[in-house]
Amino acid sequence: MGGSIFLRIAAVLLAIAGISLSVQAQTMHEPSGVILPSNVDDMQIAPRKIGIYGEFARAYDFANEADRIEIYVFRATYPNASVWFPMAKRRALGLLEAGQPTPFNEPTIVATGSEAPNTIRQTYWFSKHYKSSAIATVSLGDWIVFVMTTSKVLEPAQQQARMDTILAQVASRGGPSPSPPITVIEQCAQSTMMDSYRIFDTAFISDPGVEMVTIGALGMQFANIGAIAGSPEGLVQSPNRYCMESSESGKTMLFRSKGEDPLRRWIMPMDVSGMSIEGMALPYPSETDEQATIGAVVANNFEGSSLVAMTPEWPHPISSAFEGFKGLMTEPAYAFVDHGSDTITILTEPDGGAPHPQSNE
Repeated sequence: MGGSIFLRIAAVLLAIAGISLSVQAQTMHEPSGVILPSNVDDMQIAPRKIGIYGEFARAYDFANEADRIEIYVFRATYPNASVWFPMAKRRALGLLEAGQPTPFNEPTIVATGSEAPNTIRQTYWFSKHYKSSAIATVSLGDWIVFVMTTSKVLEPAQQQARMDTILAQVASRGGPSPSPPITVIEQCAQSTMMDSYRIFDTAFISDPGVEMVTIGALGMQFANIGAIAGSPEGLVQSPNRYCMESSESGKTMLFRSKGEDPLRRWIMPMDVSGMSIEGMALPYPSETDEQATIGAVVANNFEGSSLVAMTPEWPHPISSAFEGFKGLMTEPAYAFVDHGSDTITILTEPDGGAPHPQSNE
């Protein structure tokens, strides 16, 4: 009885001190407020060194002789797990290709640190090298959590159970937050944007005039509104309106509207970085009565959107991808808008003058 009394007293003292006997060790990514487990099956969390993206994209590892778990926390343009699940899947299957992965189950949608579904997860088994792997993407506000766990000893059902254990410990410091609708975005019924005959036809205008840049900048702001989930019919809030199109090699993946889209807009997430590029065709005044268009390539990074290239017509996704990627890594070329701002800053001036902020209110 004495021992029982001692344990009760100890529990009361711990409770007074704000400590619970059942609380598991946790790690918090401070900028996002995302809470992660500090250990999984006796594997301790090991934060990687801060990379080129700083705290906007942070990675953590857990490992032993037979298992490896990777967790990425990144600030996302188009912050919806539906958008980033195909990118996470492609990355995981590329890394584990030598083991010949096969789906153990279909992608499933569950809730993680949320009252509403905000997560897509899937499990794989292997014919060699590994035994099982599971991946998941989680929406937590403006941030996405990507989890990949791989083992040489766990059966697929055990791996799925491990993933559920990890997800049960992922949360947000601010508590549950509203989640956009989550779905597994389907492949487009047919390709309309990856046709090979257009790949090398895209030309880039080396010195667009201020009028052309202004029109492109308006398209850039339209893209930015979608990138921060500001459009009720956009990719974040209505992912069921979009489908996924892939190049023949599978290296290029993009999203486009299932319905008619006069802008022929495409949205291309960049791996699991949280950044994205997109292209569109915009109406342009012509000297005749014929309908004319110009193309705009937009880069969406952690801080805002930039107009990085202009084309005489619609920009092909594959031939424009490199220009968009360069735009993510460098200073804005022609115009930019910060996330959540109504002010477009145009950097091209007819007289070579200073940047010109322009409100679009």
